[in-house]
Amino acid sequence: MEEIRKEKLSKKYTRKEILEKFVDIDEKLGKITFLDYNVAMMPATILSDIYKELRNITGRAARGLIVRAAKISGRRQGEKFKNSDDPIVAALNVLTIWSGLGWGRAKLERDDKTIRFIFDYTFDGRNYYEFHGKTDEPMCWITFGFAWGLFEGALDKEIVGEEKECVAKGDDKCIFEFKVIS
Repeated sequence: MEEIRKEKLSKKYTRKEILEKFVDIDEKLGKITFLDYNVAMMPATILSDIYKELRNITGRAARGLIVRAAKISGRRQGEKFKNSDDPIVAALNVLTIWSGLGWGRAKLERDDKTIRFIFDYTFDGRNYYEFHGKTDEPMCWITFGFAWGLFEGALDKEIVGEEKECVAKGDDKCIFEFKVIS
């Protein structure tokens, strides 16, 4: 885990090397583990259908429920890095590995108070668009919530977040913006 905390993995390793180094596949048990988390592979249709049905049942509250759950999970992961030399690099490395699992490639821009995360696509946004068409609201609920929580946990500060652009809305990229408020 030490290497995750110190330097940007995307500059040190190829995507393939990142997956080989940080993702464990137990073929006997049929289990994939990423940074102490079990990873379940599923068809993209499942997640986009869950989003659609949850929206049908609960309306706009669906987004809040999924984002909050993902944020809690991300925060738990981010707390492991809050004492790192550069917690933002550690968080970015987690998302770099995550993107290697098919959740979308991303780059980070930041200044003193703002973190911008720019994805060429996200698993949840792109697949919602592919299976259900263009929507009027961002659909990167898990990716956005997890990244939000990850940065909050790593920085040990309260952050507000907003998804500025989303491929599910027909935008070219998914752009998340986070501002440190405390």
